[in-house]
Amino acid sequence: MALYAWALLALVAAAVSADVSRVLDGQAVAIESYPFVVQVDFLQPGGVWSQACAGALISTKWTLSAAQCFSGASYPGVTHRRIRAGTAKRNSRGVLYTIARVINHPDYGLAAPRDSDLSLVELSTLATLSSTIQTVSINVAGSELPGTTAVRLLGWGQTRLNGPSSLQLRDGIANNLALETCASRYDRGSITTNMFCTLSSSAEEQTSCQGDNGGPVVLNNVVVGLVSWGNGCVVSSYPAVHTKVSAFTNWIVANAV
Repeated sequence: MALYAWALLALVAAAVSADVSRVLDGQAVAIESYPFVVQVDFLQPGGVWSQACAGALISTKWTLSAAQCFSGASYPGVTHRRIRAGTAKRNSRGVLYTIARVINHPDYGLAAPRDSDLSLVELSTLATLSSTIQTVSINVAGSELPGTTAVRLLGWGQTRLNGPSSLQLRDGIANNLALETCASRYDRGSITTNMFCTLSSSAEEQTSCQGDNGGPVVLNNVVVGLVSWGNGCVVSSYPAVHTKVSAFTNWIVANAV
């Protein structure tokens, strides 16, 4: 399954970078398995709302997502975004929340085009917790993923290259990749220590793809990363790149109040 935002319509895709990730070839899961995962809907021309990014509910007031989903020419303001929680079905069911404000990380895009790619999204009303809507913990400050740790990638992105977005939340497994190895696959200036990379080790090549930007990367039910970018969905050649949450834990805690 594809965790990147590749599955957006053309106009929206131009707004959210074309190098986003997806959960490719993951398995469909119920929202009860990951009740903290939310959809970020975009208001498109013609008044149509459609899921284009994902996020994680870290409190009843705040969602953590990617800054690229709340910036650029296609983002005139919070009235053009909303949060859908409590459902594994893309663009269907669940509970809709309008957004009070968005705090993009102040260093977003400065050190590299996708560096510090995270946003805090404040809900206009507090989320009501239930079996399908829950909060999740974030990784502790400064912690690193050891070795080739297997993590879970969550989202509604493309399930195959150039295919449609998944209509159901999907869960893929990929392994942490040494940052130096990851940097060797890309322009070295594009990979920073605020990121980490994953690569599938399975025959199914599970990774992130278009439509998954901002989706949580999870280890033991703790959010360790956010889907950020990659070079298409050809996982055997290019790793998926994620925002490393532990590099921003202190900023998140200080601002999500």
